[in-house]
Amino acid sequence: MRSKVSASLTEAATTGEPDRVFLNLENVRGLSDATAFHVYVALPKGADPAKYPERLAGSIALFGVRKASLTDEEHAGKGLTFVLVTKIVDALHLDNALDVSALDVRIVPVKPVPKKAKISIGRISIFRQGV
Repeated sequence: MRSKVSASLTEAATTGEPDRVFLNLENVRGLSDATAFHVYVALPKGADPAKYPERLAGSIALFGVRKASLTDEEHAGKGLTFVLVTKIVDALHLDNALDVSALDVRIVPVKPVPKKAKISIGRISIFRQGV
């Protein structure tokens, strides 16, 4: 799959049609609806995210996460899912800065999150849709 992504990105560089890359945050659970995060892709280790606005994939707000996390007769309590579409992967490839074997995702709270909020993310996945 990694070689397919690399080949697809190389082709996109010549055709000018980039792949669509999706970043999924699945099974986001917690007890605080008043929580928001910025999601960054491929930040350098230890870097201040504010200094890399081009690596911001998007922001998510957890409105409804408390209720979506509860299990009852009608709901499984699997939390929320967020999908961000990003062009960061294409930009990294064009800059020869893409490591297809490891793509770090950093989730940064907009404001400090208290421990009692118990925010968790079940899975983070990245997939592409070629044109």
